[in-house]
Amino acid sequence: ANGSQGGLSLVPEKVADADLRGLWRRLDDDCSGGVSVEEFVGFMRREEAELPEVELTQDELTREEMRAAAEKRAEEARQAHERWLEEQGIEPKQKYATGRVIENQKPSTHEEHELVLPFEQLRGVVIRLHDTMQRVCATWDSKGSMDKNWRTLFERIDADFSGRLDYLEFLKAVRDELKVPDTTEEELRALWTYIDHDKSGEVTIAELQHGLYLLILEGWAPLTDEGLEEVVGILNTAGKKWYHGHFSWYKVFKAIDTDENDRLEYDEFERVIRANGSQGGLSLKPNELATSKIQGLWRRLDEDCSGGVSVEEFVGFMRLGEAELPEAEKTAEELTQAELQEQAEQRALAARQAAERRLSGLDDEPKQKYATGRVIEHIKPTTHAEHECVLPFEQLRAVVVRLQETMTKVCASWDNKGSMNKNWEILFKRIDADFSGRLDYPEFVKAVREELKVPDTTDEELKALWTYVDHDKSAEVTIAEFQHGLYLLILEGWAPLMDEDLGNLILTINVAAKKWYHGHFSWYKVFRAIDTDENDRLEFDEFERVIRANGSQGGLSLVPEKVADADLRGLWRRLDDDCSGGVSVEEFVGFMRREEAELPEVELTQDELTREEMRAAAEKRAEEARQAHERWLEEQGIEPKQKYATGRVIENQKPSTHEEHELVLPFEQLRGVVIRLHDTMQRVCATWDSKGSMDKNWRTLFERIDADFSGRLDYLEFLKAVRDELKVPDTTEEELRALWTYIDHDKSGEVTIAELQHGLYLLILEGWAPLTDEGLEEVVGILNTAGKKWYHGHFSWYKVFKAIDTDENDRLEYDEFERVIRANGSQG
Repeated sequence: ANGSQGGLSLVPEKVADADLRGLWRRLDDDCSGGVSVEEFVGFMRREEAELPEVELTQDELTREEMRAAAEKRAEEARQAHERWLEEQGIEPKQKYATGRVIENQKPSTHEEHELVLPFEQLRGVVIRLHDTMQRVCATWDSKGSMDKNWRTLFERIDADFSGRLDYLEFLKAVRDELKVPDTTEEELRALWTYIDHDKSGEVTIAELQHGLYLLILEGWAPLTDEGLEEVVGILNTAGKKWYHGHFSWYKVFKAIDTDENDRLEYDEFERVIRANGSQGGLSLKPNELATSKIQGLWRRLDEDCSGGVSVEEFVGFMRLGEAELPEAEKTAEELTQAELQEQAEQRALAARQAAERRLSGLDDEPKQKYATGRVIEHIKPTTHAEHECVLPFEQLRAVVVRLQETMTKVCASWDNKGSMNKNWEILFKRIDADFSGRLDYPEFVKAVREELKVPDTTDEELKALWTYVDHDKSAEVTIAEFQHGLYLLILEGWAPLMDEDLGNLILTINVAAKKWYHGHFSWYKVFRAIDTDENDRLEFDEFERVIRANGSQGGLSLVPEKVADADLRGLWRRLDDDCSGGVSVEEFVGFMRREEAELPEVELTQDELTREEMRAAAEKRAEEARQAHERWLEEQGIEPKQKYATGRVIENQKPSTHEEHELVLPFEQLRGVVIRLHDTMQRVCATWDSKGSMDKNWRTLFERIDADFSGRLDYLEFLKAVRDELKVPDTTEEELRALWTYIDHDKSGEVTIAELQHGLYLLILEGWAPLTDEGLEEVVGILNTAGKKWYHGHFSWYKVFKAIDTDENDRLEYDEFERVIRANGSQG
């Protein structure tokens, strides 16, 4: 990779691929497929010790002198502080990696920081930093989030990945990377003095953000009491206009807090004030509420200069300001809504009191309550017959259908296959204006009328739908009650299949499943393929999607001409006999097996018969190998520590080497098979890693081959997939059998993903000649020189390791190692 982007810029002309692989052979001497941080750093340091000292340039010498001076100052400051702590008898609670104590629990204020230049001049430097970053940083937040901007700046500057900056890193980055205009050395030194509040010679991300924030904040004039009253009044009016239902400042806070951390930053506060009211904002343009007034209000809100405001601070402050305002005059619509709200609350109270009277005679303690105090009683899902229909069923069901059709047109994040549960969930969240997790009737009616604009629906129909959904008459519904009520109205319109039609449909699905699901067929496999969200429960949309989807994409390729929509829905009515909205794995498999038992036996093709015979033979061999191994374990008195689902013991703690695997064909011939597998996968696999990550390639191959989702392969699955899916060219049956023999090291008749990856890796690795001592010295010298060239600040192999370790698992794979050595230095 390019040196300026974190790499070493060593092209093949400088370090040949063969040398790179040979170095890897020396690094990965236990053939584990990866190198830990300790192994890498220890090896490189050991070899580096034999190299002649690299001569530093004048620039590097100057930088080292400045670093030494900075470290000396930091050490003196730390020692002085430690002496002071000891004198005061204070026990330090936390330290940086350098040993420096973190003292400040309460955020510092502007007055506590040292100003060595006039405030306006220093603040101008921060604004120029900010403006420059907005132009040059590709990852910059489009709305100018202060915290995100400073974090991005910090990460660009922190050249040695320590999580802290010293002055030299800061200076070099501002000059060489950001090229901030019209800024002198004196100004940068003054800014550093201001930010480095505790004079330690280094700053963390929190210290950098806080120092820069203080300089911005101090330039905003706080609102006077009169100005504050005016601004809170404007926000109050806008809030009542745009937030349906009972208005509260808590609602406003939840809408503003876009990152959901229960704390506001200024950019969130400003964004929601300016954003369009229909998109969750208050629609207040600069001519209605000046930016300077928003900044002044923020100064009053963030009185402790922490950079953020908690929910309690925000709500408490706004209510305090609101208490002084005259009562806002309500419109006729607001008065009607308030009356409806009051009536709903009276009905809810009466329902709760009645429920409490019923419960008082019971021994069982209720386990769950709504926030209102109402007990949730229904454990078993209700059926359509238990809900109150005050209008004809078909008329009420049509309202739900219109709701769904309208939502599909207007909701941008809508599931394109019409997932029932997802649709109702999105609808609920759009309607739940006060974020309570429950709806009352006024919220429901206002949202359907003003947000969704559902056509051809009367007030009488909406009231009837509410009566149906609100089964326990509490005047409020949860997301589960809402989803369930709407689902029941849809489900009740689907006629269940008669027994004869059910048998024909099961037979059709059975034949399609046996055609598309390789290996031994089971209804469990079908369930796993249908259950796309992996929650061990099917909803109807998952069921329909897989029945219709193309067989090569995990479906059954059953188009409406083969299985009509009405039949599919009728089968679902029979499956979901408790009207719960979903079917568990036990319900699905049990039902399908029970119905399948009545069907005539499906005649197997010659290919299927051959496959069954091969499977039986493979299972017999695997069972014999397991039994033999268990006898041996018992004789040795060894307690197995881990087993596969099949019961086979996993023995190998230390990675096996090439010599321990069985070769039944010449090595080069067998290695050629692996290379052809790899090359074929790179062409056909759409999810392939563009840089050819070995581990990712083998994992993708395994998942494509593992037809029964067991997490293990047997030989038949492996053979069929290589032949039918990958179509690997110029490979004989004998070669595939030999490759399997090599990979299946413990002769169990099955391999896990780890065994597959390790076996294939060993065959690749064994073809790379390890470097000689002379070659090793040369390559480490080249890497050493490139590392010192591209890694600013004090060079260390730990820095190189952290740059190479792209997936941050503290372990290198070969593809990471090669990628960084080749990549442009400017790209890491």
